[in-house]
Parts: sequence; C-alpha cells; structure tokens
Amino acid sequence: MKRSLLVMEDDFLLTTRECSLLLRISKTKFIREFIDTAIIPFVKFDKRIMIRRGDLNRFIDTHTYIAVIEEWGWRGRRGNSRGKKTS
Repeated sequence: MKRSLLVMEDDFLLTTRECSLLLRISKTKFIREFIDTAIIPFVKFDKRIMIRRGDLNRFIDTHTYIAVIEEWGWRGRRGNSRGKKTS
C-alpha cells in the first residue's frame, strides 16, 4: 500500500528519500545539508535515518517567508524590474 506524503500525521516517520522528495532536493543534498549539520532532529535505526513529519513541517514553517511588495516596488526599491531608475 502506497502512502500519501501530503496527508500524514506529525508522528509518521519519513525516510530521507521521502523528505528529499517533499523538499524537492536530492537525497544526497538532504543528508549533507540537514542530517550532517543536525538542523532537523532524526532517529537512527542501524543505518536507516528517519525524520518525524512534524519536525519537517516545523522546519518548513520556520523557514517560510512572505514577500512584501511596498508602494515603490519589490523591497522598497524604486525603478523597473532591472533596477534602473525611472524618471
């Protein structure tokens, strides 16, 4: 039975492959960036590394930024999209 990665409870354990699929990065990059630096808590069973879905969700929530468009444009910069000033 195949389980859906989008609809899961926080206590489900995900493999490094499933986490990398959710983040849309390679498995190698996920291990190097997240596991080796211990950014996300993980459980290790012999050689298998598992991450709780809730921990991955919290990481995504804390690293989500909302773009704010001000009156003068993106980041409050005057000008057109290439950064050149307009008259």
